[in-house]
Amino acid sequence: MKPRWPSVELNALTENDRSITYGVVKPGEKMEGGVVFVRGGELYQGRIALEALRTITPHVSQVYQRTILHGGE
Repeated sequence: MKPRWPSVELNALTENDRSITYGVVKPGEKMEGGVVFVRGGELYQGRIALEALRTITPHVSQVYQRTILHGGE
């Protein structure tokens, strides 16, 4: 059974004093041993398609550090 998500306005999910961040748009070349990141297209039925994940350099990850997943998101 597909999970049912409630509809809410985006501003109800964000902090008023922080702008919205959208993550890595231009990841560059795949990097062996880099930092794994998740794109929207890799989400399927509430799960992450692990076989499709790509990597980015540690530098690019640092630039987008506000988008790092910590679990439970």
